[in-house]
Amino acid sequence: MFDTKRIGLIMGLTWIIVKLILFNVEVTGDEGLAVGVSANLLFLIVAIFLAVRAAHLKDRRLIFLESVKSGMKQGAVYALIVAGFIFVHYKWIDKDYLADKVESRVKHEAERIEEQGGWEKFKDNAEDERLDSLTYDDYLDDMRDAQKGFISAQSAMLFSLVSMISVSFIYSLLVSVFYRKVLLKHEGQ
Repeated sequence: MFDTKRIGLIMGLTWIIVKLILFNVEVTGDEGLAVGVSANLLFLIVAIFLAVRAAHLKDRRLIFLESVKSGMKQGAVYALIVAGFIFVHYKWIDKDYLADKVESRVKHEAERIEEQGGWEKFKDNAEDERLDSLTYDDYLDDMRDAQKGFISAQSAMLFSLVSMISVSFIYSLLVSVFYRKVLLKHEGQ
């Protein structure tokens, strides 16, 4: 039997390899994100399933909470590794992706202003007194700066970490229930 303490590490490194392969074959942008997230969720549930299975093989009378705990431990290891790589990926490897997202939002706002009849009409329709002191370019620059605060490598890492920890908890519960209700009954026969 292999070392169960490394399941999260192995699955996390496998996801990193898949993500780098996707990047190198130029499956990037929203398509690369969708494939990466799907692979991420798949590898996470596999890591949790293997951890729960290994825990049950080690102790056949394992209580439910211990089963969930074993899944959560490896899910947390996986989440930390993947979230750390997401930061590195968007900060130094694919730094254009987030910058393009910021510019896309600014462009969308510029189009929205034009649809409303231009800058002056937009200012008149808006009930924000701060707009009176701004030029059109200043407004877009302020918006760009605000978007950079929300769309950054740090925020992507934080969002990924919180999401994966939450999903790890749900997956650990589901896998533990599935393992107890389905697999242990079939193995006992």
